[in-house]
Amino acid sequence: MAITTPPFAPFTAPNEIGSRFAGATQGITPPVIQMTNFGTPSAQTSTTYVMQGYGAATTGNALYTPQLSTRLRVVWQGTMACSGVDAPAVVLPYSAVVATTAAPAYAAAVVGNASGLGVNVTGIAGTEATGIPFTIETYVTGVTVGSQMWFDLAVKASTGSVTLTNVSLIIQEV
Repeated sequence: MAITTPPFAPFTAPNEIGSRFAGATQGITPPVIQMTNFGTPSAQTSTTYVMQGYGAATTGNALYTPQLSTRLRVVWQGTMACSGVDAPAVVLPYSAVVATTAAPAYAAAVVGNASGLGVNVTGIAGTEATGIPFTIETYVTGVTVGSQMWFDLAVKASTGSVTLTNVSLIIQEV
């Protein structure tokens, strides 16, 4: 029995790879990514969750309109400083569609949808003043393409205060 076609892919010279790849990816759009950095809001002393106001146009403008996907990868990074030693402070991510729920102002009551697990940090003598780095990565699913959304963090301190600094947000359609 004779083999008439080789059981492997045809040879592609190194100088042809770029043009072949470009032809193979026609119509495929790369993921959309937005990155935002925020200023430092004042310290929160609330023992119940309050919003940081990052989603509001006046304090953060953490807004995003999905363009291609109904799933978003959301990554918050920053530093959390606690003034109470041995006193836990918690940060939770929230989001909502702007047309459904207005973006909350700084220190407003919690609104929107919790979008993943947060960070629970207990201040340790010597580190609570300078802060402890945190990263919160979550996926928000079931979003509507073309509907603007806001993103924010809610914080609470058990005693003392909690301050978020060097906060950044990355939103990626996946």
